[in-house]
Amino acid sequence: SDNGIGMDDDKGPGGLGMQIVELACAQLDTVLTFDKVPHGVALSFDFAAGISDADTTQPD
Repeated sequence: SDNGIGMDDDKGPGGLGMQIVELACAQLDTVLTFDKVPHGVALSFDFAAGISDADTTQPD
């Protein structure tokens, strides 16, 4: 895989199992790419806000 998530098909362990994992990772990358703008950004802001809230509520 050249998408950074799955394992390369021509490196490391091979076989049908790795091919299935690779296909699943490629599909996940596609979904994340298409959802990145509307959902991923909002999720990132929510996550950052959650961290900020956690930091401000913790005692010094």
